[in-house]
Amino acid sequence: MLHFDKKDNKKDNGKIQDKKSNSKSHYVNANKDDSASEDSDEEIIALHTTSSAIILPTAIIKARGKDGQWHPLRALLDTGSQDSFISENAAQSLNLPRTKVSTNIKGIGEVHAATCKSTIELYISPRFESKFKASTKAFIMPKLTSLLPSNTIKTSFNPQQYKNLPLADPTYNIPGNIDLILGANVYAAVLKPDINKEENGLMAQNTKLGWIILGKTTNVTTQKEVISMVSLAEIDKTLRDFWEIDVANNTTEDLQEVCELHFKDTHTRLENGRCQVRLPFKKETEMKLGDSRSQALARFLSMERKFATNPELKQEYAKFMNEYEELGHMTMAPNYIGSPYNVYYLPHHAVFKMESTTTKTRVVFDASCKSSSGISLNNILHTGPKIQQDLTQILTRWRKYSIVCTADVEKMFRQINLHEDDRNYHRILWRDNTREAVKEYQLNTVTYGTGPATYLSVRVLKQLAIDEGDKYPKAANILQQDFYVDDMLTGAHSQEEAEEIYIQITKLMALGQMNIRKWTSNSMELMQKIPEESREKGIIQIKEDETIKPLGIH
Repeated sequence: MLHFDKKDNKKDNGKIQDKKSNSKSHYVNANKDDSASEDSDEEIIALHTTSSAIILPTAIIKARGKDGQWHPLRALLDTGSQDSFISENAAQSLNLPRTKVSTNIKGIGEVHAATCKSTIELYISPRFESKFKASTKAFIMPKLTSLLPSNTIKTSFNPQQYKNLPLADPTYNIPGNIDLILGANVYAAVLKPDINKEENGLMAQNTKLGWIILGKTTNVTTQKEVISMVSLAEIDKTLRDFWEIDVANNTTEDLQEVCELHFKDTHTRLENGRCQVRLPFKKETEMKLGDSRSQALARFLSMERKFATNPELKQEYAKFMNEYEELGHMTMAPNYIGSPYNVYYLPHHAVFKMESTTTKTRVVFDASCKSSSGISLNNILHTGPKIQQDLTQILTRWRKYSIVCTADVEKMFRQINLHEDDRNYHRILWRDNTREAVKEYQLNTVTYGTGPATYLSVRVLKQLAIDEGDKYPKAANILQQDFYVDDMLTGAHSQEEAEEIYIQITKLMALGQMNIRKWTSNSMELMQKIPEESREKGIIQIKEDETIKPLGIH
């Protein structure tokens, strides 16, 4: 078992100095977080540098949750960290009891990074069958690092003598989230003597978690290098955002072409006008799904235990799922016997939107949950490029109209059919009560929580404008430039034009089997023309405290 011995550290050079006689200081890796507090009991200096040309050692491991099930997590093995860290999302998935702490984390130059408020005792094991088990305390952080590696690296580390040995992380060369940072003492405990260096600059090191890959390479998909590090000073956030956007735009053109061709080749309009789409799978053959049902079942059973102590949540959840089935958005799935490569089970949980005037409790599906291979459904799907205008542009144009109006598309994602051949990747587990067996369903529509859901939905709106725009040109123009995902912000300079917009938008959306609702406007005359069931409560009051919040802006 692995445990950390804490000792007070005092340095003559003043870089680390205890503020209290019983406090401790630790070297760690962490990203900057403005939520750090100066009043915490401990200070931790964070040192961390990554590069798109550097592969850092990662491993897919299993961590035991409160339910006794083993959950796959992606870990970074870091010899520069004295402690281990886990992301808040990963900690929530394990649902382990927490111990309260107050640990202040700082970056180089005493820059505030974050404050850890709790820890968990973590039990880990390799992703494959092994007798090796370890435990360590992990500090819980909101987020650990950016994606690692920064870019896809077109290389394979598979020397002949190691080809039959398991890699700790089969996705070591593909950008992905880091759920866990394992510190130096964990690294020392798992290390084995076997090592292999290659001429391409990479190295393979054998560990009890599998073979880890690390080293420098220049064989990346983009030539622009991205360096992510904890700054020496408070770098202006706008400047950092600029560089992130610049790098993103570097790959947008190719991605847009791939996704656009896929959409054009695979989408169809059904007889009733509804659009049907296919999932945009990536081409990487090494990205294979493993078993996902076990994890989905464990999380479902955990949720059922919450239902037992919260009957109101159970009632609202069941109401949502029953509606899902009644509308045909999910149906019973046929028995599946085949490779796990071609099926995926989506875990699901409730979210609460108290400001909603329609559904307070909604069910969200988690397509980022890793299967037993360390790969999730979102890992093998393109998210798609951003094809809508910036929100700033939409809002600026919206404020120029003398008559403004907003509305949204009812259940927009679920108004778009998913092709039958792709529904095996949208399986879920559900039952109304614990006296029944757990049932398998498949989701038949575009699903919130999957990477390409937003892109596919926005692209369908644009296709509707292309297909039917000659009938309703004003509405077609609004679909192209005045929608932000499912929210419409548009306007007019006369009452007649505003009423024409309402008529055209309603009719155009109906041709795609979509309903636009929750209309609001600063024109009472326009609102009186709209049926009450299609109106939002309240009116828009420009330059005053608004009675509604367009786009959920707070």
